[in-house]
Amino acid sequence: MINTNKELKATYECYQGIINSIHNRDFNEFKSIINHPNNNLSNKMKQSLKLYRKNIKYIENSFKYDINNGIIEGTNNLIKTLKRIAFGYKKFDHFISRIFLIKGIIKG
Repeated sequence: MINTNKELKATYECYQGIINSIHNRDFNEFKSIINHPNNNLSNKMKQSLKLYRKNIKYIENSFKYDINNGIIEGTNNLIKTLKRIAFGYKKFDHFISRIFLIKGIIKG
């Protein structure tokens, strides 16, 4: 089915190349894919590759380092959710204790 449409095939192969380069942490392959696109790509894929080229230095850092803010974002989400459902705590210390209990920082 994919062989019936050149644009679909080119876009799919480009997408798979990007996914594989990220999975293998191969920045040179990633850079090669985004800097030498196929002419048959869909407009949306061309737009995405342009965005990647614009932010290449930040993307390179994500290939080099294993640091991300996922844990912090998860903790912020937990606190915001707890704040919504725990409306009415009389003491701020109880609120903080509940956060620590949920995160496993202290044992109950």
